[in-house]
Amino acid sequence: MAQNDETTLGFIDVAVSDDNIFGLFSGKSRKEKDPSYCNEILQFDLNGNLLKHYSFNESLISIAFSDEEQSLYMFIMEDNIKKLARFGLTK
Repeated sequence: MAQNDETTLGFIDVAVSDDNIFGLFSGKSRKEKDPSYCNEILQFDLNGNLLKHYSFNESLISIAFSDEEQSLYMFIMEDNIKKLARFGLTK
């Protein structure tokens, strides 16, 4: 598939738990500033049904999930510095 500046990015990163799939979603075109920086995470069940949509003020660049802690861990960009953040989920 050919890509150009009009190409819209979809999921930048994915994390999987025992029950869910979490997708770090961009939705930006390649011509926008920092198109791979995201502020949305979509939560799906294992059948692909959308369960929740999380929005963040920070620019997220990657995610991981801890089943033990029921938390998403993410790298965020803040003032051009990469930082680790934690977001606890409730079942």
